[in-house]
Amino acid sequence: MRTLVAAIAFLVLASATASAQTQVNRPQKKVGDTCSYKQIDDWTGVVTDEYSLTIASVSDRGYGFVKKTKSGALGNFETTLDLNALSWGDTTYTPDSEYLAFPLYVGKTWEVKASYTKTNGMRGSYELVGTVVGEEKIGELVTVKITYEGHYRSTMSNGNSGSGRMKSVRWYAPSIGCTAKEVYEDTNWAGSPYNRNTRTLVNN
Repeated sequence: MRTLVAAIAFLVLASATASAQTQVNRPQKKVGDTCSYKQIDDWTGVVTDEYSLTIASVSDRGYGFVKKTKSGALGNFETTLDLNALSWGDTTYTPDSEYLAFPLYVGKTWEVKASYTKTNGMRGSYELVGTVVGEEKIGELVTVKITYEGHYRSTMSNGNSGSGRMKSVRWYAPSIGCTAKEVYEDTNWAGSPYNRNTRTLVNN
């Protein structure tokens, strides 16, 4: 009996170790791959954006995306091969948005640090810690759950500046190479809760 218990304990430990070592590698995406989203303001319940993101080009540098909103408006965006934004709408990131750091595995942490500029003259930066906390199902998709927490600093076009806290949770789905869900929130410069929104995949 003691031998059987020891054997079972060994198998459980071996299984847990294997699971902890499982890693998610960078996706191999192709032209035409599309993910569509709906974004909701969590304070009001109002849908603030509905759009699709379709890969239009692939290069050694990364991916070119076309964003199409429900109203038909188009936008062009660029990411690295790790799906981190280089340019996203009116925003340019340096070096990139750094939100994904492949390979991903449970327990991995990394520094998410970037600066950005907008075409309206606003600029800023953020420093977060990203942590892969586990696996979780979103609908039928098995996802990697990642948390981010830290602070931002922004300077408006008129020169006024300030800082606040920001955090988010992202559920990345390796099987489709897209984020299945993301919840984002931040504070204003006075430290009060400000933005809170949820972005959800709607086409898978």
